[in-house]
Amino acid sequence: MKILSPLKKAIKRIIKKFGYTIHKKNEYKDKWVNVTNAIEHNSQTQIDNFFKDDSLLTNYINEERIEFYREVAGLAKEKIFSPGQTVVDAGCGTGHLLYYLKEKLGFQKATGLDFSPEAIKIAKKLFPFFDFYEFDIYKGWNGKFDLVFCTEVLEHLLYPEEALVNLIAMMNENRKILITVPNGRNDTFGGHINFWSPESWEVFIKKNTQGLYTETGSLQNKNVNYAIIKKS
Repeated sequence: MKILSPLKKAIKRIIKKFGYTIHKKNEYKDKWVNVTNAIEHNSQTQIDNFFKDDSLLTNYINEERIEFYREVAGLAKEKIFSPGQTVVDAGCGTGHLLYYLKEKLGFQKATGLDFSPEAIKIAKKLFPFFDFYEFDIYKGWNGKFDLVFCTEVLEHLLYPEEALVNLIAMMNENRKILITVPNGRNDTFGGHINFWSPESWEVFIKKNTQGLYTETGSLQNKNVNYAIIKKS
């Protein structure tokens, strides 16, 4: 992992204070981000091809994304995590979010689920102390967990309402789920199917979680929407 010098950290803090974020130009974007067909882009074949490409993956797990994982972990510690909870990341990709959750929250065991077999192969290799399984979010999962994470997934789906129903079904009673999606006002990635503003995100969550406790907010300088849902 790249270590920032004190000077660079100070510059980043100053820039962040004024509401800006530094983005490095990554060569992989020319190959991966120029998307003309979002549905094809989100097919299992295309996603598997992404995880097979070492150069793309190296650039994908960058400083900005690690900062995002750590911010999610901080939010979880503040609002929803208690020791002894069972944890799952639905749409875990390479498993890095679970690693940073473990770093912040201190749990030892967790489960990662993803529909890409290639992602699961990488996750098992990188983080053998977690359990990883292939997973279809439209079919759900037989097991239940105390704490469910699903970050940066629903924006890729044609039927996010169905996915949300299945995620809620994975929660134990009186437990919580934390979901994130990009802020649609700032999101220009052609590979995304859904673009929720903070307002439309709140409407989407409330409409599909009637009778449940919900809280919505933002992360990453308002570039990411989050929702916390409690099943009682």
